[in-house]
Amino acid sequence: MVGLWWGNYRLHNPLLIEETQEQLYQMYSEGAIKPLIHSSINFKDLPQALELIESRKSYGKVVIKVV
Repeated sequence: MVGLWWGNYRLHNPLLIEETQEQLYQMYSEGAIKPLIHSSINFKDLPQALELIESRKSYGKVVIKVV
């Protein structure tokens, strides 16, 4: 899986978003999908995380930890 374009769901079938998200959680918990994690950053360092994404220096997911 490469990704989902949530904007398309919101535009054409917004009720499907919650169901699809639940299916993704289920697939993840079963090990059927494994997202590529680039980095895991504390919420206090959010500007750094956003810079990684904006500058396109990240690959995979940038996870924000809320502790």
